[in-house]
Amino acid sequence: MNFILNKVNPFFLSRQRSQVSALMQKCDTPENLLMHSAIGIMGETVELLEADEPHKRVEEMGDILFYHDALLIWQETYSPPLVQPDDMHRIPAIFSSDLAYLERALLTHSAAILDLAKKNWAYGQAPRYLDIELQRQWYMSTFQGYANALNVEMEEILENNWRKLTKRYPNHQFTTEASIARADEKTGG
Repeated sequence: MNFILNKVNPFFLSRQRSQVSALMQKCDTPENLLMHSAIGIMGETVELLEADEPHKRVEEMGDILFYHDALLIWQETYSPPLVQPDDMHRIPAIFSSDLAYLERALLTHSAAILDLAKKNWAYGQAPRYLDIELQRQWYMSTFQGYANALNVEMEEILENNWRKLTKRYPNHQFTTEASIARADEKTGG
């Protein structure tokens, strides 16, 4: 799993993975799953940076983790085993309280993931698995630093997102109608 989330209670991670797998079933090709994940990470990052209330930030962080998990599903399903350079596991934990720095880094890494996905999806280039993995790890290291700076725990983010999506999709299946209706927002989700 992810080096950032390896300290999170496995119950939360398992429940998240199950929910993401069920809701991302409409992504019928590897290219579509990669692109959907990358667009989701980028879009939710922008929404996170625009959020002006703590509960909105937690909600957007949950959406980011959802799309991050979709990206992990893509990697686990379609990526060949990666030969990783020695420095791959030396991506540092980000300990900064400078929110502006962290926000720029989140945008930079999410844009890089999106650009790599675009080259596969739009231009038919072979996925650059290692580059995507490096950007994913840098993004998540920065994400953890951002959560720390905001004093938000990963379990809180995952639990909040699980509740929201369970209200929105009570049958654990994506439907366009449920996506538009957003039952979670009508009941204070």
